[in-house]
Amino acid sequence: MVPCPFWANGGHPQNCLIYFMMPAGEEIIIRTSEDIPGVLTLQEANLAHNGGNLSVRFSADWFERAVDEKSLVVCRRGGKIVGYVLGTSFGLQDPVAIIQSMLRASPAPADCYLYGSICVAEAERGKGLANAMFKN
Repeated sequence: MVPCPFWANGGHPQNCLIYFMMPAGEEIIIRTSEDIPGVLTLQEANLAHNGGNLSVRFSADWFERAVDEKSLVVCRRGGKIVGYVLGTSFGLQDPVAIIQSMLRASPAPADCYLYGSICVAEAERGKGLANAMFKN
């Protein structure tokens, strides 16, 4: 398996291995639009106002653009989305205030990709899913 450095300078998720089966039966794959409803459900459960750590709510349209960039990696268990990680272009992150603040403080080269958000369902944490999604 080749690590996917889509958060690194010049890296892009389309150059990554796109399918990986974990020994415990989790499926990790760069996904298409069909997974967006499950991603939105997981995102909502993990937003800060619901007790989670996600600070930004992305819309279905935003995730669609991430899918177009091949920037959405999901983990499924039993057909249910239990995790996701994004590695997007800075252009896709333009409307996100927290990202704009970060870029003002520490400008990045134009060909970089940004990783995050990353989200793992509470019941799945501590099982290595986040690490596996980054390696995918």
